[in-house]
Amino acid sequence: MIEDLRTYGAPEEEIERWKRENSQQSEADLVVLPADCREAVLLFLEMGTQWRSTAIGPNLVLLGLDYAGVRAALVMSRRRMTPALFGDLQLMERAAIERR
Repeated sequence: MIEDLRTYGAPEEEIERWKRENSQQSEADLVVLPADCREAVLLFLEMGTQWRSTAIGPNLVLLGLDYAGVRAALVMSRRRMTPALFGDLQLMERAAIERR
């Protein structure tokens, strides 16, 4: 993992922080993202509070992301939605819904 961080250009202080925070974690527990997936995954994680949901009995059911919230987040972070990024976001959205 350390070599992956260096390969992708992570600053040395970030590598040291990663070492401290993950000293108890095994390499098998880690996921390394290809560089072309990074923006989509980060956007998806940022959207953790932007889900439309409903309660059915005691269960919370995810309906999908609130795309107005996604758009607002993109505007505030000065990022641009591309067809590829939107497709990746929808792919992760569908997987999250199916997993629940």
